Amino acid sequence: MEMVLGLSRSEIDIEEIRKRICYILLAVLLIISLAFTAESFENVVAVDTKDSWSVRERADVLPDVAGNSLAIEDVLTAVNLAKALNLPEENLLVEAGSMTAEPAVTPAPAKTSSAEAISAVTAPTATAPTVTTPDAVVPDVITPTEDITTPGVTDTPGTTVVPDATDTPGTTDTPGAAVIPETLTIHLNGNGGEPALSTMTESMDAVSAEGWSVPFRPGKVFDGWYLDAGCTVPFTGVNPEDYAGADAAVLEVYAGWRELDGFACNDAGHIISCAGGSVIDGIFALPSDAACTGIEAGALSSVAGLITEVYIPANITYIGPGAFDGLGSLMYIEAAPGNPNYYSVGGVLYTMSGEVVAAPVWF
Repeated sequence: MEMVLGLSRSEIDIEEIRKRICYILLAVLLIISLAFTAESFENVVAVDTKDSWSVRERADVLPDVAGNSLAIEDVLTAVNLAKALNLPEENLLVEAGSMTAEPAVTPAPAKTSSAEAISAVTAPTATAPTVTTPDAVVPDVITPTEDITTPGVTDTPGTTVVPDATDTPGTTDTPGAAVIPETLTIHLNGNGGEPALSTMTESMDAVSAEGWSVPFRPGKVFDGWYLDAGCTVPFTGVNPEDYAGADAAVLEVYAGWRELDGFACNDAGHIISCAGGSVIDGIFALPSDAACTGIEAGALSSVAGLITEVYIPANITYIGPGAFDGLGSLMYIEAAPGNPNYYSVGGVLYTMSGEVVAAPVWF
């Protein structure tokens, strides 16, 4: 015992001897376990006859062999335990043994489970392993620190990595989903105004009525865009999802129209009637809106007794014969400078040729 431990009886007590014996037995059992586990792996993994692998190298290969994941974990646990006992890492190498000779063609042995591998390690019929010389070199094993994922390559059995998709018109997130067109063709229907129809194209995600050209209709004021010719459903915007799967995205909108405030006009833009609110403090001013271009005779019949003065803006280019007849309280008529067809002097209205069109009651 003194020769084995290298210590004299007088220098160590019984407790210390017991501990060292336990350490030695543990190391012997560990080496035997590693040898039998390595032999069981040689029967499972096909290796080149000229290669000599370490236990750790085999553990890196065997995850691809079905049914041996538990045995691999046992081997790695044993390797880590040996390192904890400060055994030299070179002693962990196990030669391939029979792999150095030309292997005979034999049926593949049955797969060994983790429990069976452990049972085989502790069997009393075990033989001593062959240990390599201390100058053997353990190859470095590099473990990747990043998870590199390639689109379309499976990370785990049964799963596939799918590239990210952007939520923009013209693309779909789900295979088979309907595609949303990137552009929208817009038909602007004049609905009685001019032009009768105009067409424009806008990006599906940037449709706005603010940039659309407004048609013109004599005697009427533009009142916005509608989704129907009867102007009952106003246009409020576009939902791209409404055009999913469409071969061509087309939007039809119709111009809406209303009467001038306080006046009614014909299709030529001439006033044919007016309400009492058009006369303020005896002054009757014709609309300065470009949609109104003249006044017909009899248009002032409902307010004739209220008018004392008449103002004619530059956009009024037509005054029907007798339009100002019957105004018993009329004292003054004025035409705006720049009117192309009429001018006034001293309250009397004239044509550009000098003919009197209308005059106050005192004229």
